[in-house]
Amino acid sequence: MKLLSWLDVKSRIRKETDNFRRLPESIKKLHFYPDEIIVEQQKENIELIQKAFQEWFPNQDTYNFEKNIIYLDIGHATMNISIEIGMADHIQFQERPRFDHLYFSKVFLSDDALSKVPEPEHKILAFHSFKGGVGRTLHLAAMIKSLNEVINETGTKKKVLVIDGDLEAPGITFWEKNRTGGAAEVGFTQFLDAIQYSDPETGYTTDEVIQYFAQEIQRFEHGTDNLKITVLPAFSDPLDLFQIHVKPEHLSQGDHPWKLRQSIDKLATQVDADYVFIDLRAGISELSAPFLLDPYVDRFLVTTLSEQSLYGTELVLKEMAKVNKTGPMPQRKMLPEIIISMVPPDQDENRLINARARFESAIFGSESELSSDASEELLTEPISIQSTPFKTELLNIRSWEDVWDNSGTLIDIFKDYFQGLEAADDLEDDTLSDNKDFPSPVMKLKTFCSKYVFAENTESEDFLKTNFFKEFPRQYFNTLPLVVSLGTKGSGKTFHFMRMTGFMSYKKFCDRIEPGKTKIDADFFPILRSNEIGGDSPVIKQLKNNQPRFEQFDYDGFKTGLEIFRDQTHSESEWKFFWEEQIIKGVAGNDRSITTFRQLNDALKETPIILLFDGLENLFPDIHSNTDQQNAVLALLNIPARLSEIRDRNIGLIIFLRQDYLGSAKRENTGQFEKKYEAFRLLWNETAFLRLVLWLATSSGAFEKESDLDPSSMNKSQLSKELKKLWGLKLGKDNSKEAYTINWVYGALSDFKGYLQARDVVRFLEEAAKASETPSSAQWKTRLLPPAAIRSAMNGCSIDRVKELKQESKVFERWATALEAGVEGDLVIPFSKSLLPDDSTASLIELKKLGVVYEDTSDSTEEFRFYIPEIYRIGLGFKFKRGARPKVLSIKRKAIGKGLLS
Repeated sequence: MKLLSWLDVKSRIRKETDNFRRLPESIKKLHFYPDEIIVEQQKENIELIQKAFQEWFPNQDTYNFEKNIIYLDIGHATMNISIEIGMADHIQFQERPRFDHLYFSKVFLSDDALSKVPEPEHKILAFHSFKGGVGRTLHLAAMIKSLNEVINETGTKKKVLVIDGDLEAPGITFWEKNRTGGAAEVGFTQFLDAIQYSDPETGYTTDEVIQYFAQEIQRFEHGTDNLKITVLPAFSDPLDLFQIHVKPEHLSQGDHPWKLRQSIDKLATQVDADYVFIDLRAGISELSAPFLLDPYVDRFLVTTLSEQSLYGTELVLKEMAKVNKTGPMPQRKMLPEIIISMVPPDQDENRLINARARFESAIFGSESELSSDASEELLTEPISIQSTPFKTELLNIRSWEDVWDNSGTLIDIFKDYFQGLEAADDLEDDTLSDNKDFPSPVMKLKTFCSKYVFAENTESEDFLKTNFFKEFPRQYFNTLPLVVSLGTKGSGKTFHFMRMTGFMSYKKFCDRIEPGKTKIDADFFPILRSNEIGGDSPVIKQLKNNQPRFEQFDYDGFKTGLEIFRDQTHSESEWKFFWEEQIIKGVAGNDRSITTFRQLNDALKETPIILLFDGLENLFPDIHSNTDQQNAVLALLNIPARLSEIRDRNIGLIIFLRQDYLGSAKRENTGQFEKKYEAFRLLWNETAFLRLVLWLATSSGAFEKESDLDPSSMNKSQLSKELKKLWGLKLGKDNSKEAYTINWVYGALSDFKGYLQARDVVRFLEEAAKASETPSSAQWKTRLLPPAAIRSAMNGCSIDRVKELKQESKVFERWATALEAGVEGDLVIPFSKSLLPDDSTASLIELKKLGVVYEDTSDSTEEFRFYIPEIYRIGLGFKFKRGARPKVLSIKRKAIGKGLLS
């Protein structure tokens, strides 16, 4: 920093002393003049002064220790340092919402200073941008439209006060003046003057001023649907902009530094407003500081991807991160939210990712720093950053009506904000009861989920009607099904297999889903099952007791025959005939006259069956590398087509197959094959995930089960509302800036392809319920699972997932073991290919199929392009670079939707 004048010297000392807060004990005050600095001391000690100035100006060419003078960089000008005696106390410093106070402070608003800031009665929202023309006013108006949409759904009525604080380019003011009915004949400039010069000793008091302005602007109130809008324009006469007598920073003088915000809060009370919206002028200006530096104002920074706009937003962010930074990290609740606007539909995703990384770096420092806590999740953004699309029709917005008609999906990004605020008190009077004579709701949830983690432990006929189940009476009501159901590991294949088997007959099963629709019947015949389902399983024993054909089935002989044939070398054609032979032998028993599927079909005319196949991953564990096993599975997958050629078919077939097995067995036309059975895929999207969670909560008894409550038929909005009783709306108070619980949990449990395992959901609830039994959870009276329990549940889930996958995949087991043995340095994501196993090509293919490793191919020159989803990251012990977060969230959004991970 060059010292061009005495002002630069003052700024250097101000910066070095935390805005004069941390002066050396010997220095009581400093007075600055163009050619001199006067230092006040209680007792003269020039050595202590010299020591202080040497620390502030270590360059000997700047500060002369012996002469005690400072050299300026222009000409030969100097500043003498003099001493005065007599001061007893240090400067009494009072923080004010001004940029000059912020810039020279290391922390702005300490805990003590924050406690003296009065909280507003209304929710106040301020929109700011470093650069004009980025859509700031447009987004403010879109947010008001979003509020209107939310309250229309709830049937409530609201009022908003809008203040046009952009005294250089006041757009809202011109909207008002061009509106039918006109604008108020008072403005924000006059409001500033009147508030500044109000006097409690006269009739011209602050309350009188506020009441007058409230009456004037209320006369021009307008609105739409259930929302009323009252506007305080920037000016009443354009000439007002040329003679602004008082600026917002002037109102922060004296003993009431927050006077402007307090006055606006009172104005909102007078006009009966629920929300206050303020459109601020662009740039780093003291005109905007009283609102941008107020921790009780929700601030939205709007920027485009232009370099000027991004750079300016970084500058503002870097300073705002100081607000109440009393710990090592900025507090999320004190940070603003960022909107990257006007993003073209064909925008390079990397530009958005880089912008997010820049903003995070502005707040947290160098991207090279690693998280010190391996359990810290990637999924909660430290600051909310959203992007909105470019729309040509939004370039010429001239009125409120233009916004209402053209904002489109722009309003969607604000809906969650208002839903959190409007619904924050929904459960306030609905404290969840806990009868001490019976197991608590949390205990019921934990016990139920611990039983349901593995399908072999489930015996009840109660089950969630998933989309998979619903498709059978819809598609196969008069013909037996021929289905291949694809699902990832843990997606519930064995669970669905067991539920169907437990009904014993097809019609009984279908009637539980859609009574009376299915006209046919057949016995379920589980010809191959997972290793976890033993012959002594209650479901299998019940089937043997009720179905003579199945009772005669030699399961052990059937499986042993497959294993022997598997361990030999056979072509796909040989496997084709072997499968037919084994299936016929298993079903027909001792009847040697039956040698073809057609003959078996005739024999089953009176007793049709549906063959169920599960556990293929147990039988063919090396399918990704073993050609013989690939031939075996491919031949099995061709059987549905062969059976479909039989007229008056009495044989059905349902094969449960892991998704990655299809890719290894069937290398051609896999897309066509998947599309054919798309309706029967076991994939858990967000709605299906929520249905499963609610079903677990109600079936466990944690929630009182209402007779008309059917999770399988509820939409996301209905499910979200019901699940507030389970885990609230957010991972914090519902009106906080924390992540939305639904989005966080779904994002944490799913991989980078958007696949989520049902087992992980069940285990997650079990772990969260365990953690919810602690005394510290008592403060959350309106939810079963407190935020801390939800966050901590990921540790157990990830560790168990890694442990199970080690047993199921040899490639993963070798890699995880190698990582545990230790590698040089920290395990960090993203990582390079060198961290993968030695046979990296083959191993990488399998790890990708398993969803463990994701390779970002958007930049082939990037060495560190491999990522691990959260569900594996914690269990494997990976940390992450702080700059990795935007990239990880971008990858996650592509997989599971931009509406997630708020």
